[in-house]
Order: sequence, then C-alpha cells, then structure tokens
Amino acid sequence: MAAEVANFVRDEETYFALMNALLTVQVAKLNMCLIDAGVADSALRERICAEFGLAMGDFFDSGWMEVQGKKCYPLLMFSERFLTSARSLSDIGIIQAPPKTDEFHPLAVDAATCFFGELKENTDAVRTGVVEAADQ
Repeated sequence: MAAEVANFVRDEETYFALMNALLTVQVAKLNMCLIDAGVADSALRERICAEFGLAMGDFFDSGWMEVQGKKCYPLLMFSERFLTSARSLSDIGIIQAPPKTDEFHPLAVDAATCFFGELKENTDAVRTGVVEAADQ
C-alpha cells in the first residue's frame, strides 16, 4: 500500500464552524428519532440530546477504543470533497483537522441548547444531503 499525501489544516475558526454545524445536524437527527419513538416532551428530548452529545463529546475528547487488539483514537475531520475508494487523499482538497484547543463535549451541549431554543427545533437549520454520483 503506497502512502498518500493529504493537505491538513488547523484553522480554529473554520473547524469550529464545521463542528457546530455537524453537532446541530446530530441533534436534529436524534431529535427526529426521539419524536418517532414517541418522546413527545420537548424538554426531555433536549435533555437526552444534550446528554448524548456530552457523552459522545467526552469520548471524542479523551476516549479510545480497542479494535483488533489495537487502541484507536477517534478523530473528527472535514474535507472539501467526498472520499471514495477511487479518490486519493490528495484529491479531496483541504482537510480541516481539529485545532489544539478542540473540546467537543461542551460544544455538543451548546448545540442542543441552541437547537431547542434559538432554532426552535428547525431541522433545516443546516443544509444536508446525500452523496450523489457527481460527488464521487
């Protein structure tokens, strides 16, 4: 397997904007699952979303998992283009890596508070889509 070259950047402002958008999508998706499961109480859904975000954020900030006998650490990054098996790392553009000041867990709670408060559970707050053939 040949090594690939990638363009990693640590831009705190851009990374936090991307992470906040991702966390808002996570809260919106979890909220829809809770509604579909019959959780009608908005305050309860907000608490569940915040606690889930906090737990996952804590795992991203300071956790690891063992896979096939090796410790692996979660690392959240964002690219300009979709990574496929046919595309090399150098072809996906700039990869936004977490800044040294990255703390996922408090942002996850903030995302839940914002989604249920300021955004009023607006699932369209962050535009999302499915990867299309042209993206691959």
